[in-house]
Amino acid sequence: HASWAVANEDIEFVDLEEIPGVFREPLPRVSLDHLPDGGAWLQPFRPLTALLSNRQSQE
Repeated sequence: HASWAVANEDIEFVDLEEIPGVFREPLPRVSLDHLPDGGAWLQPFRPLTALLSNRQSQE
Protein backbone atom coordinates (compact mmCIF):
# COMPACT_ATOMS: atom_id res chain seq x y z
CA HIS A 1 0.00 0.00 0.00
CA ALA A 2 2.95 2.33 0.44
CA SER A 3 4.87 1.51 -2.73
CA TRP A 4 4.13 5.02 -4.07
CA ALA A 5 5.89 6.51 -1.04
CA VAL A 6 8.91 4.26 -1.40
CA ALA A 7 9.22 5.27 -5.05
CA ASN A 8 8.81 9.00 -4.31
CA GLU A 9 12.16 10.83 -4.43
CA ASP A 10 10.90 13.56 -2.06
CA ILE A 11 10.23 11.17 0.83
CA GLU A 12 13.06 9.86 2.98
CA PHE A 13 12.45 6.99 5.37
CA VAL A 14 14.36 6.95 8.65
CA ASP A 15 14.96 3.91 10.83
CA LEU A 16 14.23 5.21 14.34
CA GLU A 17 16.74 2.76 15.80
CA GLU A 18 19.50 4.66 13.99
CA ILE A 19 18.77 7.82 16.02
CA PRO A 20 20.93 7.78 19.19
CA GLY A 21 18.97 7.69 22.44
CA VAL A 22 15.56 6.84 20.97
CA PHE A 23 15.56 3.25 22.27
CA ARG A 24 17.53 1.69 25.12
CA GLU A 25 17.64 -1.69 23.36
CA PRO A 26 16.93 -2.92 19.83
CA LEU A 27 13.30 -3.29 18.84
CA PRO A 28 11.91 -6.72 18.13
CA ARG A 29 11.72 -7.04 14.36
CA VAL A 30 8.55 -8.49 12.87
CA SER A 31 8.40 -9.57 9.25
CA LEU A 32 5.44 -7.98 7.51
CA ASP A 33 4.82 -11.29 5.76
CA HIS A 34 4.21 -12.99 9.12
CA LEU A 35 1.86 -10.45 10.74
CA PRO A 36 -1.62 -11.68 11.61
CA ASP A 37 -4.51 -10.08 9.68
CA GLY A 38 -5.34 -7.87 12.67
CA GLY A 39 -1.76 -6.63 13.02
CA ALA A 40 0.48 -7.05 16.04
CA TRP A 41 0.89 -5.25 19.34
CA LEU A 42 4.40 -4.89 20.70
CA GLN A 43 4.70 -4.16 24.40
CA PRO A 44 6.37 -0.81 25.21
CA PHE A 45 9.78 -0.87 26.88
CA ARG A 46 8.86 2.03 29.18
CA PRO A 47 5.98 4.47 29.65
CA LEU A 48 5.85 7.55 27.43
CA THR A 49 6.10 9.75 30.54
CA ALA A 50 9.70 8.53 30.91
CA LEU A 51 10.53 10.40 27.72
CA LEU A 52 9.18 13.63 29.21
CA SER A 53 11.18 13.31 32.41
CA ASN A 54 14.37 12.58 30.42
CA ARG A 55 13.75 15.60 28.21
CA GLN A 56 13.09 17.95 31.14
CA SER A 57 16.30 16.88 32.90
CA GLN A 58 18.33 17.71 29.76
CA GLU A 59 17.02 21.28 29.50
